[in-house]
Formats: sequence, C-alpha cells, structure tokens
Amino acid sequence: MVKKIIIALGAGFVGSVANVLAIYLINPLQGLPTPDHLFIYKQVFWGGLWALFYCVPWLQENWKIRGILVGSAASLCTFFVFQAIPVIPTNLIKAFMVNVIAWGMMSSYLYEKALAREQANNKLFAPT
Repeated sequence: MVKKIIIALGAGFVGSVANVLAIYLINPLQGLPTPDHLFIYKQVFWGGLWALFYCVPWLQENWKIRGILVGSAASLCTFFVFQAIPVIPTNLIKAFMVNVIAWGMMSSYLYEKALAREQANNKLFAPT
C-alpha cells in the first residue's frame, strides 16, 4: 500500500506540471497574468494530494474514468468548497481543460503505467 501511495503522489506531482503548463497556455488567451512560483507550488502540492484518491479500491476500473472522476472532483471543490474561482462559463471550461484533461488524464495514466511496471517488477524478482 505504501508503494501505491508513493506512486500516486508522484503521478499527481507530475500531472500538476501538465496542469500548470495548460494554465500558462490558457491564461494569455484570457488576458490573465501568468502564474507565479507560489501558484505552481500550490498546484503541485494539491495535485499530489488529489492523486491519493487513485489508491481507493473502488477507483480501479479504468485510468480514463479515474482521471475524469478525480479531476472533476478537484474542479468542483475549487468552485464550491474553496471558492477560489467564480462560477462563470469560461472558468468552467478552463477548469475542465486543466483539471480533468491535463491533470486528471496525465496523472491517472502515469499512475496506471507506474503501478503496472511495479507489479511486473515484483513478479520478475519474486522468490521461487
């Protein structure tokens, strides 16, 4: 279980880099400033925490579904729990693009592949 947690954290951290890159590309289109280093640290931290949901047993069916569900939950919490962003159509589209597509898909895919590689290595080096 500890390996799954470490893999999930790493996948979430790397997925957050994809999230920040997407924000860097989208913000100039909206006339918004580029994110500063504090924003990047916050995104990476929260990306790792949100990725811990990948370890939940009922989210094990498909990496795409897992990425969509956890990315959507992160978006909904951003709007309704943390209230960091006003709920307007452009922000909803932007949140879907950066949280579900960029972060969710990237981190879920990385989690799936890293976990499969770890399991393959365990079978390869298992005592006989």
